[in-house]
Amino acid sequence: MVVLVTLETKVGEVEGMINFCIPYITIEPIIGKLSTQFWFSTAHRASTSENLTVLKDKLETVDIDAVAEIGRINLPVREVLSLRVGDVVRLNNTRIGDPYSLSIGSKPKFLCRPGVVGKKLAVQIVEKLSDVGQDEFDELISEASDL
Repeated sequence: MVVLVTLETKVGEVEGMINFCIPYITIEPIIGKLSTQFWFSTAHRASTSENLTVLKDKLETVDIDAVAEIGRINLPVREVLSLRVGDVVRLNNTRIGDPYSLSIGSKPKFLCRPGVVGKKLAVQIVEKLSDVGQDEFDELISEASDL
């Protein structure tokens, strides 16, 4: 037995179908969670303060990529392959003292400055670029509930 999921896709001007064929044995352990009755019963459960505390605890342990970006430059592959220790790469439109962009996940959220805390490299947040939107918050909640 298999489960067949078919999705209609469109990339640019090209349209087509994507089929996922999932063997029953892989979804057998979670088959009870695939009913709509289970979905609605867990939605009601999530509003209690006890469950909110559990959710908050889970969110505190979620790892999210944070990347401080000094600048960007496009280099031909030939130049990248020829880079050696000690080479200097000049970044366009980047000056010493400019704040870095700090991205959380894939979205720039803060401006920051580099520094050191103890023996570790660090950044100091100097400006907030945007608030977390409801969609992003819902995505974090969804990821945490899967833990």
